Amino acid sequence: MGLDPLVPGQARLRLLETDALLKLLVVPGSLQGVGHGPSAAVEFGPLLRNVNGEDGFGASVDIIVSQRWRDLTVHSNNWVLLTRGTHHVQWFEGVILEGTPAHPFRPVGEIFVQREWGAGITEWSGLVGGIWRARDGLDLDVGLREARIGGQEATEVRLGLTWTIGVWRPEEPAGHGASPHRQFMLR
Repeated sequence: MGLDPLVPGQARLRLLETDALLKLLVVPGSLQGVGHGPSAAVEFGPLLRNVNGEDGFGASVDIIVSQRWRDLTVHSNNWVLLTRGTHHVQWFEGVILEGTPAHPFRPVGEIFVQREWGAGITEWSGLVGGIWRARDGLDLDVGLREARIGGQEATEVRLGLTWTIGVWRPEEPAGHGASPHRQFMLR
């Protein structure tokens, strides 16, 4: 949800980045408690219409590599999407640092760069905030983001909700490692 300065004819309150994404775990690792190496996942799906934001639908695919240690988790996002409305190709690279998952509230920080080729816009961004595990399968997050978008400064207060629904877990053959977990995420 974003709050913008009052602009005549534009809504002040907008619900943005409404997505319905499917995440598939490709390589189980430290994030799932399987060994000490990195985990890898792919997340993809449609970008849904925004409320008082961009019209139209888009599409997204994100490759996520994560590593968890006792007090820190690092996620690397490598993302390509087809934007809503304009259908420009957008590329995104980012790193997220999270505090220990042992606590219900953990601090988070993010830095990223993204480029929208059709519009010729590059965005640099940094975010600080936190994630609260309200219950198993429900995370709420809040953050303050500072960005430079195509030469313009921007400040955002971000509120998010991740609702995870286990869709299925394939049976694990005897003697094999952990099987992939598929989940549906509504962000």
